[in-house]
Amino acid sequence: MQRLNLEELPKAFRDALALCVTEREGTALEMDGKVVAYIIPKYELTKADEPWSDAKNDRRCDLIDKKHDGRGLTLEEIRELHQLQSELSYHVRKVAPLPIEQTRKLHQQLVMEAIQSAS
Repeated sequence: MQRLNLEELPKAFRDALALCVTEREGTALEMDGKVVAYIIPKYELTKADEPWSDAKNDRRCDLIDKKHDGRGLTLEEIRELHQLQSELSYHVRKVAPLPIEQTRKLHQQLVMEAIQSAS
């Protein structure tokens, strides 16, 4: 995915874009009567009403396949995929959290060693 720094764009464009991102359901950008892009709000990790299941994962995989095989996704399917991705992330963090504390300690140790060797 390409990342774009909005501060580098003209103010008129930023103002128009700001109107698009306030829509909770997302915005379809059209040119010559055809949708050329969707803008959807950044999703947050959400807990699902139902537990993660093989059926949810199968649907997520189907949407990913459709997205990448040239058929493309509708705005509703994009929202659904984002929701499923969010639910999967929540599930993974719940059942198999990353050992972040050990990683933080190692990072701190390496920073301290770098500071000591630089002086």
